[in-house]
Amino acid sequence: MNKTLSLVSLGASLLVVGGLVASCTSPTLSLTPTAFASPTVQPGTPITPQTPTLYPYPPTAASTPSPSTKPHVEISASATTLQVSDTVTITGQAMGIGFPRFELYLDGRPVVIATYNGEVKVSSREGKNTNPALEFVSAKGTTSQAHFILRARGAGTVQARLIATGEIHYSGRVTWAGIWSDPMQITITDR
Repeated sequence: MNKTLSLVSLGASLLVVGGLVASCTSPTLSLTPTAFASPTVQPGTPITPQTPTLYPYPPTAASTPSPSTKPHVEISASATTLQVSDTVTITGQAMGIGFPRFELYLDGRPVVIATYNGEVKVSSREGKNTNPALEFVSAKGTTSQAHFILRARGAGTVQARLIATGEIHYSGRVTWAGIWSDPMQITITDR
C-alpha cells in the first residue's frame, strides 16, 4: 500500500488525512478509517508544485480595472411641470457606482431610500413625508437605477436631488462613497 497524504475539503466540514476522515461539523473531532483508492503514482515520481497566482497588495492600477466613465448620478423626470394630483417619476441612473443605494431629497430634506438586492427595499428617512408639494407613492428599480413615483399634492416649486452611495473604483482601489446628482426643479400648479 502506498503511503499517501490526502487533503480534501468539502464545505469545510470534511477533512481526509492519510485515509482517515475527520468530521469538523461539531465541536468534537472524530476520526474514522475510510477506504480510498490509492492514486496510481509510481514510486520516485517527482511531485510538481503548483504556482499560485499572486495579486499585488495593495492593488495597483494595472491589477484593478478602472471604470470607463467617471462615477456620477444622472437624474431625470417624466415631467418637470405638473398640476395638483398628477404623478411624476424621478429616475436616478448610477454610472460607475457598484451596488448603489439611492436616496431621494426634496428641498434638501431626505424623503426615501431605495436599495435593490433582487427586489426593491424602500425605507423612509423621516418616518413621514413632510414636503407640502410632492408625496412619495412608490419605488421600483434595478441594480443601477431607481424610479421614485411621486404625486403632486400642492402648488409650489420643489428641488429634487438624488445621492447614490456604493462601490467606487478610484486609483486602482475600491472605496465606498456617495455621489450627488445635479439638482432638478419641479413646478406644480393648481388645476
